[in-house]
Parts: sequence; structure tokens; C-alpha cells
Amino acid sequence: MGDAFEQQGVKSEGVAPWRAYVAAHAGRLEAVRATVGDSRPQEPIVAAIWSRCLGLAELAEGDAGAADRHLSDALAELARVDFREPAIWRVDGDAIEAAVAVGDLDRAERLLTRFEERAARSRIPWSLAVSARCRGLLLAAGGELELAAEALERALVEHDACPMPFERARTLSFQGQVLRRLKRKRQARTSLEEALAIFHRLGAGSWAARADAELQRVAVRRAPDDLSPTELRIARLAAAGLTNQAIAGEVFLTRKTVESNLARAYRKLGIRSRAQLAHALDAHPTTTRVETDA
Repeated sequence: MGDAFEQQGVKSEGVAPWRAYVAAHAGRLEAVRATVGDSRPQEPIVAAIWSRCLGLAELAEGDAGAADRHLSDALAELARVDFREPAIWRVDGDAIEAAVAVGDLDRAERLLTRFEERAARSRIPWSLAVSARCRGLLLAAGGELELAAEALERALVEHDACPMPFERARTLSFQGQVLRRLKRKRQARTSLEEALAIFHRLGAGSWAARADAELQRVAVRRAPDDLSPTELRIARLAAAGLTNQAIAGEVFLTRKTVESNLARAYRKLGIRSRAQLAHALDAHPTTTRVETDA
């Protein structure tokens, strides 16, 4: 990238912030730090860019405290020159995410209210999408998961008018977390897998690692539609407390056949004993889905 700038006569000092900007989006914290070095620019916009890059990279690494400090500094620099359009330098969304991550929900609410007001005025797709994502984050932090899921779904609709895959992947990643908490594990897995694929395609390793860690928490069990009708009937009778001999009389099969069907049902449900059977069937009340949200 540097050679290309040099061929166009652009000095390396002008390239450095954008090197950090690319590295921050990829989640390469050490590369951002190396590029920023001990720079303390006096120009507020340049200072805001440096702080935003450091804050975004710290978010990717999961250091919420450091991210919050840097992103608060970035907002302060923009305020020095009364810069009000969030879609230009795109600090607001990251700053709100960091404030939520450190548990300062009141400050996050104040920042988000301002962000939403500005997004409503400009109608810029990035601002609409990211402010909706931030609303989802804040609602989830307050335990309002259903409303959070709705906000994140609105954000994804706005992303359709904003061809920025990195931002879409971040929204999908948060959506997956909320859906997992709502026990909608199949949907959560779909969102997280899409986010992970985008992050990998963009070379955003730290962000991909975070999405993958969340994905590992979504254990999707096989549903009872994998069971044959006979296996399912026998499993339900066993869960109701009938002995194998009683089940045999109920379904007009031999006891040995009942035992074989139960063994297959245990294997398909991922369990090992009759004691686990009732819970497994309760978690999968229908036979119409391949995967369940339990």
C-alpha cells in the first residue's frame, strides 16, 4: 500500500493513519500500536483517527477498558471542533459499544440518544444501521432480550443499504449472542456462522476469533424427527415412566425390540440413560425440525 501512495506522490506521513485504520479493522492491535507509536498530533481530526484506531483494535482484542479510554478521547477530539456527523469518522458506534462493555450504561444511553438523533437527521445508512445495533447492545445489557433482537434485526435491514461487510458481520455477531441467550440456538448459529465467514474473508482475525468463541457456545442438538415413529413413541412412553415390559405390551412388540429402539433413540438424542430422556424430549417437543432452539 505504501508503494502505491508513493507512486502518486503522497508522503508517508499521510499514509500512516490509514495503515492504522486498516490494521484496526483487521483487529491487529500490535500493528496499530507500532504505527501510532508515540504520536501525539495536535490536529483534532488526526488525533481522533489515532484514538479511534487504537480503540477499535482494543475492542477486537476484548480489552474494554482500554478501548473505552481511547474512544472517549476520540469523541472529545471531535467535540473540540464541533464535528457532528457520525458517519464520517465513525467513532460513535465503537464508543457506545465500549461504554456498554465497561458497564457504564447511563453514559452509553446518552451517547446513543445523540447518535440516534443525528442518524435520524442525516438518514445515512451506516448511521441508521450502527445506531440500531448499538440500541440492541444496550437493550441486551439491560436484560431486554426480545427488544434487543428486534433492534438488531432492524440494523440488518439498514445494512442492506450499506455495503460494508465488516459492519454487517459485527451486527450478526451480536445478533448471534442475543439469540443464544433467548435459547434460539439454531438461529444464533446461522448468524454467527455468517459473521465468522465474513470476518475470515476480510482477514479480520481477532474479530473472527471472537465470533468463533461465541459459536462454540451454541450447542445444537439433533431433534427427534431423526427418530422413527416407533422410536419416538417408545421414547415418550419410557419418559412417562413405563417399564420396558409395559411398553412392549403397549406397542405390541417384544421387550428386546423395545430395548433396541430405546438404544437407537438414546444415540440419536445424544443421551446415555433413561434419566436423561424426559429432559431431551421436553427440549424437543416437535418432530418437524432438523435442529432445535433448545
